[in-house]
Amino acid sequence: MKRFFFCIAFIIAVALPVFTHARAEKVLLQYRQDVGETFKYRMEVDGALTFEQLSGWVKGEKGKPKTIAMRKGFDSSAEVVSRSDEQMDVVYRFGKCFREETRGGKTRKKEIDLGGEDIKIKMWPDGRTEVENIGALEKAYRKNKTPYVEEPFLTVLPGKPVKVGATWKQKVTRRGLFLQGEPVTYKIRYKLARIEEYEGARCAVIEGYGKLKLKDYQAATRKGKKVVIEKAVEEMNSVIYFDIEQGTPIEIRRTITRNEVREWEAKGGKEPYKDELKTDVKITVSLVGAEKK
Repeated sequence: MKRFFFCIAFIIAVALPVFTHARAEKVLLQYRQDVGETFKYRMEVDGALTFEQLSGWVKGEKGKPKTIAMRKGFDSSAEVVSRSDEQMDVVYRFGKCFREETRGGKTRKKEIDLGGEDIKIKMWPDGRTEVENIGALEKAYRKNKTPYVEEPFLTVLPGKPVKVGATWKQKVTRRGLFLQGEPVTYKIRYKLARIEEYEGARCAVIEGYGKLKLKDYQAATRKGKKVVIEKAVEEMNSVIYFDIEQGTPIEIRRTITRNEVREWEAKGGKEPYKDELKTDVKITVSLVGAEKK
């Protein structure tokens, strides 16, 4: 028995300094791509949208939720074309996209080429971005049925050496592409949760959480139909595996849940249509390749 307790004490004595060192170590998290480097990514989205009519002129639909299951994915690449100590100029390109929707037991599949105008982005080592030709990005997102565009484009990093347990915040501005209204801003809180080996790389594991609330938000469709989002609550959780040496994320996992109640404009004396929309989405972005000219 004494030998058993001696072994346990020995293991703890050996492991504790390693664990303590990992927590005490400071790391500088920065995007570090060189000129001529191209990183290739794959995004996959799985989710469900559930609509339920609360009131309105569509007869027989009240209290009968309808769910659309969706899957989509697309390829993209980011090439660094120039850089200084302070910033990088990056060209972002979209490839092909597949989209699959299932509703009422019927599945529709479609493949779309998102290629077109290069997206030109100014990027700082801490992840702040400025999209120079935002119209080209919005066009690609609309083709892919992405409901909004957000800036900064990337996960913003703390900009200084930090230890495990450190936290920081990122301010995000969102603009709707299909329901258009005033831009909305929310914050994401990040935490350096741990450092570990992942996919052969020494990674900082960053956890993020954000919450967006709306009340009586005025918007309109691109054709001008008015809608009021009476209330909406959206929560976002993410886990990012950031390659410390390469200076790039190698995997991002994100979940988004959103509940909202909307009232749509009605014409011809009809009662306004009100519905509830519930969204549950999982997103994975993976680094699938890298090359250098």
